[in-house]
Amino acid sequence: MKLAKTVLTFVVALALVATMALSAFAAGAATITSDKANVAVGDTFTITVAVSNFNAEQIAAFQHDVKYDATLVKMVGDITKVSARDGGLEGTIEGAKSEEGYIIFGGMSANAFELDSYACFTATFEAIAEGEAKFDFVGGEKFEFFDVDEAKKDFAATGCVVTIGEKATDAPTAAPTAAPTAAPTAAPEKGTGKVDKTPATGTNASMAIVAGLVVLAGAAFVASKKSK
Repeated sequence: MKLAKTVLTFVVALALVATMALSAFAAGAATITSDKANVAVGDTFTITVAVSNFNAEQIAAFQHDVKYDATLVKMVGDITKVSARDGGLEGTIEGAKSEEGYIIFGGMSANAFELDSYACFTATFEAIAEGEAKFDFVGGEKFEFFDVDEAKKDFAATGCVVTIGEKATDAPTAAPTAAPTAAPTAAPEKGTGKVDKTPATGTNASMAIVAGLVVLAGAAFVASKKSK
């Protein structure tokens, strides 16, 4: 009897664990991911918002708004809804729009969404200041999921963080130093070959006069001798 009770207790505990595991597996999830974890000011990056276990939870309507810090990032371009052909949501999409610091998104289907996992939309942002740019889901009525019977379903929410660093600066380029140019040496001027006919001056002129007088005196002396 004691053994039977022990076995029964074990079976009940095992069934409880299995039920909890199945519930956890079936629970829906909404995630925000980024194609870059680290960027610099001026860089761009793209986030993707996706959901899972939609069909398992028989989801037919939902809304999940995203919030971000508009002092660190700004949206570039429009929100891009992923088409059903590319794994996006089919059915009637209520739409997506952006307000400063928020992206509002929701959708509904006449029946439960056909697939389990969907990419809802993508959005591209530019980093405008340094810091930790967090992307999270808004809680409360801005994060709700309903099944085909309009019963509210619990969904797990996972955001992401993009780290923004300072803007990269280009390394300064050293200006090339001009090689010194040797000054050309002027070629010496060639002589003209002309005889300088400028009359001598100073000492040379005096000596010429004395020589002339000596010649004249000699000539006079010779002349006087001949006359005798």
